[in-house]
Amino acid sequence: MKNNAKREAIIKKLNMIYKKGYLPAREKERYSELHAEAVNCFGHSCFNLSNNDLDELNCYLQDLKDFFRKFEVIGIQNYFKEAKKRIEQVGLKIEQSLLKESIKKNQWKIAYYIMNDIFSGSDLHFMIQAKDGKWYSKLGKNPGVEVFDKLPKVFHGKYELSGIYKITNPYIKLEEENMEM
Repeated sequence: MKNNAKREAIIKKLNMIYKKGYLPAREKERYSELHAEAVNCFGHSCFNLSNNDLDELNCYLQDLKDFFRKFEVIGIQNYFKEAKKRIEQVGLKIEQSLLKESIKKNQWKIAYYIMNDIFSGSDLHFMIQAKDGKWYSKLGKNPGVEVFDKLPKVFHGKYELSGIYKITNPYIKLEEENMEM
């Protein structure tokens, strides 16, 4: 029950950030050492908060780490369902997309990868496409962000591209209809 209360507090705080009209824009910005510990590829791609926004959340590092990293599910497909659920809990919308599909001003694209290795087990990886059209990836606790000019079909030789999605912040009022990516 205690962990659920902590998760609900983080969801509420994240929801407030997106209600203010936040859109991902960090691109090559490195994470501070403190935030790098908490934010993994899921947190980076799906929420993409700046170091300042992460500071403003005013959460304990472990609680933030649990929200981004700790999925108590079994089966690789269930991990993605849990990720989708957490995205929607903060007020964002997620739907399948195409690589060349245009997005609106209040949207961003993510790619997700599946690793299903007999020796390593199963794992997911996420990337975000920034406004410059490049794809950005964060691995584990590393504070740096890796940049790709185009979306790889296989990431680091073991993760296979499984889907492309667009995330919408519905709180942003649209002035221009579409933006090409």
